Amino acid sequence: RREVGAGGSAELAGLLTEIDSYPGGFTDTANLGGIAVPLELLTTDGRPLRFLSMVTTFGTALDLTAAELSIEAFLPADEATAAALRR
Repeated sequence: RREVGAGGSAELAGLLTEIDSYPGGFTDTANLGGIAVPLELLTTDGRPLRFLSMVTTFGTALDLTAAELSIEAFLPADEATAAALRR
């Protein structure tokens, strides 16, 4: 949605339209939960791990192969998750 809104290609806009047509999708795009919405996963023993996502995009890279490359990193959202990752 962000990329299409920022002037993404027609192909990307078509893909978003297709995804939006799938049943059970999220229709209220104006309310996506605020500035940071953590991803929560449960470990095999039921403990929650919470992560925040950060996306870095190389918009004006000098090398064509790195142009518009996006890297997504998941960072621990709380101390319990950070401690679990250090184990």
